[in-house]
Amino acid sequence: MGRAFLIAAIGAVLIAVGYGLGTFAESYSLNQCYALGLDTLATEGEVAASSKSDAALARFRRLVRSLPLAGPKTNCKRVQLALDAFDTPD
Repeated sequence: MGRAFLIAAIGAVLIAVGYGLGTFAESYSLNQCYALGLDTLATEGEVAASSKSDAALARFRRLVRSLPLAGPKTNCKRVQLALDAFDTPD
């Protein structure tokens, strides 16, 4: 009985460690999405504000509305696609 308990305990620890590493990797990836989105917003916001152009402000508004940021449910691929689409010339 002691040996079975030890094997079960080791299995439980391995599962917990794997789950923890997976959770960390997912949150890191999500934070990278937000960092990329916020950096792009900051850069484009500065460009729009310094240009004082209605077209630049409209472009910035389109960027803000196009980013699919949904808190912890954010899909990083969708954020990257939105940023890539924004970077293409109008």
